[in-house]
Amino acid sequence: MLPSLRRIAVMALVVCVLLAGAALVLLGHGDRSADQSRWREAAAAAAPIVALVESYRRERGALPRYAGDLAGQVPDGLVAEDIGALIRFDTGTPPAWLYSLDADGTGFELSRKLGTDTKLVYSEEAGRGRWTYDPGDGNDPVPVEIHP
Repeated sequence: MLPSLRRIAVMALVVCVLLAGAALVLLGHGDRSADQSRWREAAAAAAPIVALVESYRRERGALPRYAGDLAGQVPDGLVAEDIGALIRFDTGTPPAWLYSLDADGTGFELSRKLGTDTKLVYSEEAGRGRWTYDPGDGNDPVPVEIHP
């Protein structure tokens, strides 16, 4: 028995949708050189915050826990305020950067939303920092090449 024309059309549509989805997944993991440039630019805006946190650690042997810990050290044009367990750093250009300590207080994360679910993240642990782009879709974060 031959399938009806309507059934063939529905099956063809399903195949097209599946192929389009596969193509989008493959494209999402392709060349990200333009993205890398955009991520580097966003990361550069966090340089004063990273420098502030690292300077605090050098001087006090610990990372700041509260915005008040940084009183008198925050550079002009930067505002730090507590939001629960986070420190929100406002650079004057939204969105703000969010700073959090890791569980044992020896490392930190600085993140900034780039879209609805996407964010740029600086993670520092044991004196080693790294930048990543989190696509927010369940895929692994992508390393950001700060010095191309």
